[in-house]
Amino acid sequence: MNSGSFLTSWSFDPYIAVLVGIATIAFFVGKEQFNSVGTMNQSAGEADPTNTALFVVGVVILIVATMSPINHFSHIYLWTRILQTLLIIAYAPAMIVMSAPWSYLRIGFSKLSRRQSSTITDNTGSKSPVWRLLSTPLVAFLIYNVAMILWIIPSSISFVERYAIANEVMHITQITAGLLLWIHLVDSPPFQPRVTPLIKRVVPTYFTVVIAWVFAMVLGFANAPFYHVYITSKNSLSPMADQELASAILFTIIAGPFAYAGVNNTRRWMASENEYRKKPEQNEGTKPSGIATSNGAKKKRKIPGLT
Repeated sequence: MNSGSFLTSWSFDPYIAVLVGIATIAFFVGKEQFNSVGTMNQSAGEADPTNTALFVVGVVILIVATMSPINHFSHIYLWTRILQTLLIIAYAPAMIVMSAPWSYLRIGFSKLSRRQSSTITDNTGSKSPVWRLLSTPLVAFLIYNVAMILWIIPSSISFVERYAIANEVMHITQITAGLLLWIHLVDSPPFQPRVTPLIKRVVPTYFTVVIAWVFAMVLGFANAPFYHVYITSKNSLSPMADQELASAILFTIIAGPFAYAGVNNTRRWMASENEYRKKPEQNEGTKPSGIATSNGAKKKRKIPGLT
């Protein structure tokens, strides 16, 4: 890999460009429309939770993963393929979901399609049976992990290298699977949390990382290379070195966004539990003296998530 090949290996993905381009235009059109009635929203006590910077970072990560030299060298090096997969299925969806862009997107798409949006901050979601199934936490967890492992097993990569359209299907299913999972791992209004209390979000977070680690260890401790498509390519690394490097990248980089989600949800849950425990003490401090419970002892309160 030299500077010349790096500069000339940028590509244009029409499918991703169209999807990302339309979504980005809808986002900023919706943002402008939302801000035009900002005074009305503030008077109603409604705050805008959207983080534009996170949305832009997520879009940039998606573009870099699919159109930069990362995409070009993913056909030559296995470790680059693994890196591309992690950027598309984990990092880009995490940034987009944490930005909570849904209100802007709904308004923007309504504006672009010349249809009137019902309300600016409507919290009602789709009631279709398909969406209710896909948005179920367990189903989203299974879809994510199946999509991640399915597209990096040797037979799937050989199939993708043989048919160009399969590469586009892979990218679209990866970003979709990532979005479906991450709406359950972080707060993303107006989606209502489906995994409560917050400490329970650590469970899918932990097992998703463990599944990736198991696959990484299989690659790293293998006695022979699995990916024949990279053996025949113009790879400057030996097949085993390439596979071991891919294993190291999968083992280390996968933990990034999930570590943040796990630590953040645990910290918020502990803060909410501490606040819950303080309320009985504050109430007892304001109780008039001389009043006691019937049995003369303090009643124990059940703590959600612990009992």
